[in-house]
Amino acid sequence: MSAGIIRSGQDQPPVVNSPSGWVARFPTARDALLLLVLIIGFFWKLVLTKQYTFLEAPDVANQVLPWLQVQAAALRQGTVALWDSYLFGGQSLIGQVQPAAASPITYLLLLAPLKDGHLRPEFVHYWFVLIHYLAALFAYFFFRDTGCRRAAAVTGGLFFGIAGFVGNTTWPQILVCAIWTPLVFLFLLRSLAGRRPIGSAALAGLFLGLSWLSGHHQVPLFISLAVAGALSAFAVRRGAWRAVSLRWAVLFTCALLIAAVQILPALEYGHQAVRWLGAGPPVDWSTKVPYAVHEAQALNPADLIYFVLPGGGSGMSNPVAGITALSLVVLALALTLNRPLTRLFLWLAIGGLLFCLARDNVFHGIAYALIPFLDKARSPIMALSVVHFALSGLVALGMDQFLKGSETLWLRRLALGVLAAAAVLFTVGVFGPGRCAAVGFFASLLAAVYWLRTRGRLGVAASAALVCALLMLELGNTTGANYVDRKGPDSLVLPRLMGGTSDIAAFLQRQPGPLRAEFRYEDMLFNFGDWYGIETMSGFLPSVPKAVYKLTWWNPAVLRLYGVGYAIGRTPLRDGQREIFAGASGLKVFANPETYPRAWTVHAADRIRDPDEALRLITNEQMDLRSRALLNEPVPPLESCQAQDEVSRVRELPQSVEISVNMACSGLLVVADNAAPGWSADVDGAPSKIYTVDLTLRGIAAERGPHQITMRYRPGSVLVGFWLTIAGLLVTAALSLRAEPAGKAVFPLRG
Repeated sequence: MSAGIIRSGQDQPPVVNSPSGWVARFPTARDALLLLVLIIGFFWKLVLTKQYTFLEAPDVANQVLPWLQVQAAALRQGTVALWDSYLFGGQSLIGQVQPAAASPITYLLLLAPLKDGHLRPEFVHYWFVLIHYLAALFAYFFFRDTGCRRAAAVTGGLFFGIAGFVGNTTWPQILVCAIWTPLVFLFLLRSLAGRRPIGSAALAGLFLGLSWLSGHHQVPLFISLAVAGALSAFAVRRGAWRAVSLRWAVLFTCALLIAAVQILPALEYGHQAVRWLGAGPPVDWSTKVPYAVHEAQALNPADLIYFVLPGGGSGMSNPVAGITALSLVVLALALTLNRPLTRLFLWLAIGGLLFCLARDNVFHGIAYALIPFLDKARSPIMALSVVHFALSGLVALGMDQFLKGSETLWLRRLALGVLAAAAVLFTVGVFGPGRCAAVGFFASLLAAVYWLRTRGRLGVAASAALVCALLMLELGNTTGANYVDRKGPDSLVLPRLMGGTSDIAAFLQRQPGPLRAEFRYEDMLFNFGDWYGIETMSGFLPSVPKAVYKLTWWNPAVLRLYGVGYAIGRTPLRDGQREIFAGASGLKVFANPETYPRAWTVHAADRIRDPDEALRLITNEQMDLRSRALLNEPVPPLESCQAQDEVSRVRELPQSVEISVNMACSGLLVVADNAAPGWSADVDGAPSKIYTVDLTLRGIAAERGPHQITMRYRPGSVLVGFWLTIAGLLVTAALSLRAEPAGKAVFPLRG
């Protein structure tokens, strides 16, 4: 920790000795480097070896990594992936939010070198650990800004990066949302303390906006609620409604503007899609998420024990803090409860924890019923992100008091209390989970450190180093304990991603395209289409377009309509399939009989106003959709003719489709790709209307003669959102850089 030594009892920051070089001139850089070393050391399984992986966690390898692959492949082609054409006939990638297509953190990975055109697991591991490092660094900056000693800020930052919600969340798109919390509160509290009140509020909005851009809506929503609650509390307590309201308006205006490039397409897609909530059928945007879903994804009161004990499982639901951290929390509450900052952390922790306990908290139900859109935050347990941040603040404040060494009475009490806890944990470990015994042993060492500090036997640097070491030892029993051995029996998906199915993909890529395939889920286990850039009607997704779900995409008639010519599995997926290739993994490729081409023409169409009637006709085996289209809007002028149309070329690109067609007379070109807001078309360079055909496909009216038809995905929601985001960045920059006098302080930051 700090290189300097301070005598016990001195109430001042430690005096740093004078090491040579740049670290002496830039102590913050030295601390940042120290945090990097500690984070790398803690996540040694992912950084220092190639034996373990976090990617086998639920959804990560089979869904999240293929999403990232789609974006990496598009970036190599000079474009940003906004549309995912490889699953279920295509759908908005940016509109799904979780692919994090608008997050700057995503591009830190996408720019890394690929191997055989694919993301490399080791770089994904480095990126994942980098996210934890950024979390620790941002927390360090916050704690330093609140007046904590450097060693205390390092300890609090380390805890924020490796414990609880941040340490155990394996979904990168959820993890990234949480790492911005310290910077949001850094500038929020600066604003409330009167330090450039408007400019600081704008910067708080910037980082809140970045959280909304990061890949999931629930954690940013909970951070926003925490910020709104803190602002309201200060306004009521200090009687400063006008001053706080202005800061509130600036903060949330900047946040909404900056997040617009993600929020607008998400709202657009949300109204067009259905989303699964776990077991049972999916729901659409207009359906309130049932409260039973919130109850099922709340924190169980019995799991509160895992704040102390290891063994709470893996994932964001693990609240682990550990004896070391909680003892520092006790010290902070005992010695600094009169400080507004301590009380803020305490109320954030209590409020977040009560929100997590939705099933056992009647007030959560009231909020669910009254607050608009709160039902969309279907996982109350994600509010542990706020609890974790608050605990990190108390850890830093407790460490700061510990390093002062002036309250020896409380340190003695704490040493005795920790020693008693150690005895209990060791006893439990002897007769139960072995990891409890290990934590009991670490707790006994912690008690010794506290006791030696009271006796003046340890200086600041040694005390801080020992506490951090014990913090890492204890948390290492949980965070990373369940990372999977890449060569072990639990490594199922990653081997299939990393070459295990490449022969199947290579065979399909040699077939004349464009093509579309299906696969049996238990045989594949991951989004094969996204990973290899092969269009499929199978995959693992939290949502799909409404029309695709209504069509029941596994229906043979629907598969034929979408041109699904191939099936992948160990055995045939349905009757009539013919084996045409066998891979080394035991998977085989089967040919589907009687599939439609990717694009065809029709010269007759019916307007069907009732979607259920259209669905009945589409799934009717007797209905020939090759010669007759179904539309839910007025039918364009069509002609009948004896001569045959020619569709000579179909070229699919990540965000566009090019088709050459020679029409014998006026007709409708049908393309077996999903229609969606944001798609535009031109015929020979002239804009043309896209019709929704057969509930979900795209249709273009074309007159007699040869034509070049191009369809592009350029959603207005993204374009408008992009310019709003740029405006938000400019507004934030202008407000934060302008000269500004000190404002009214409604929160004494260091009082």
